Amino acid sequence: MNDFLDNLYGVLFRPNDTLKKITGEQKIGQGLVVLILSSVFPLMAAFQRPNFRFTYALPPGVPWHIRHIIPQMGPYFLLIGIIAVILFRPAMMFVYTGVLHLLSSFMGGRGSGRGLYAGLCFSTLPMVFGAPVTFISRISGISFINAPLYFIFFVWMILLQITSIKQNNDFPTITAVVIFFLPWLFLIGVMIFMMIFVFAGAVPFIIPYFR
Repeated sequence: MNDFLDNLYGVLFRPNDTLKKITGEQKIGQGLVVLILSSVFPLMAAFQRPNFRFTYALPPGVPWHIRHIIPQMGPYFLLIGIIAVILFRPAMMFVYTGVLHLLSSFMGGRGSGRGLYAGLCFSTLPMVFGAPVTFISRISGISFINAPLYFIFFVWMILLQITSIKQNNDFPTITAVVIFFLPWLFLIGVMIFMMIFVFAGAVPFIIPYFR
């Protein structure tokens, strides 16, 4: 327990040394706890907002008795969301780790996939603070602070993930940054290509409307 608390403190205040230790010792169990908590806590906090109502998303034609029942099902939807997070978030992180580990190996990295997985899981720790931020904003009525603070936590998480890549593979910072952003640049490139392809295919059908 003391080791886990020390790792939590270290990730927040001594990220370089602590993430090197975590990736080296492959603290997967502790990392999974952090990953799940960083996903579940903000979900629960957002769910408890007073203006969170499923009825807002329903079409106008839904009968009244259905609209009356759905808000009462809120706890069941929350339970389903928590179960989904517990089942799929670690799996998604596993795939993400596999991509980054493969790129790292091509760049000459010497780290392990298990170590990188543990480090990336611990790197989500800043998102845990989203829960108290949402709760405080709900109590105080100051909702405009949510977006900028969540953005800060998100950037903090990215910096920790880059640090995990760096420490796991003994990379220079610039190499870790390149490896982190390569998958996202690839996805953006694919999306742009698909948009261009779809637009080019739709041009013959659109042009007649402008004549």
